[in-house]
Amino acid sequence: MRNCPKFGRREPVLNQLRLLRPPDVSFRLDLPHRRAGTRPVMAPRRIQKRQGGFTLLEVMMVLALIGLMTLLFVPRLSAAPEKAKISSALNDVRAVEMAVRHYFIDQGKLPAAVDLQYANLLDKDFASLSPGGSNIWKDPWGTPYLYEPKNLWTAPSTARMVSYGPDRLPGGDDLSATFAIVEGKVTVTLSGF
Repeated sequence: MRNCPKFGRREPVLNQLRLLRPPDVSFRLDLPHRRAGTRPVMAPRRIQKRQGGFTLLEVMMVLALIGLMTLLFVPRLSAAPEKAKISSALNDVRAVEMAVRHYFIDQGKLPAAVDLQYANLLDKDFASLSPGGSNIWKDPWGTPYLYEPKNLWTAPSTARMVSYGPDRLPGGDDLSATFAIVEGKVTVTLSGF
């Protein structure tokens, strides 16, 4: 015999063995030496545990949230590569602008494409100078940059660099940088994009 934790009385060990049986077996243990006045042994109730898993409502809510997030964020993410290409083209224009400014400081005139190539101010060539060359400078969309004037013996008053943009055709969404000498200084005018 040992103390019953529930009632503080001593019960036979056999009565407590019912706790070791599986919960779906219902039984009543009657012993001949049970004392009078004690509570009868109750058959254990079958406790149904909830199965692990998600309800249909929970799954539908998660799918709705995923769909909503997709609608909100996919257009922003798909525009990122195009913005990166535009930024790259603007950086190329800035590199040419620095080369034009350096040439103007050294020579006092705007460079033609040939001058930029021979002065080694750029690490790439313009397509108009070496059409079959392997070192042709291309914009992020794969079209060669256009630089005008190509070759002038006289000092040009303006020079222009053009990227045809995503459609790769002249006109429309072109990025154009015009270099001009105004009051002894090089000015740059950007247009497009």
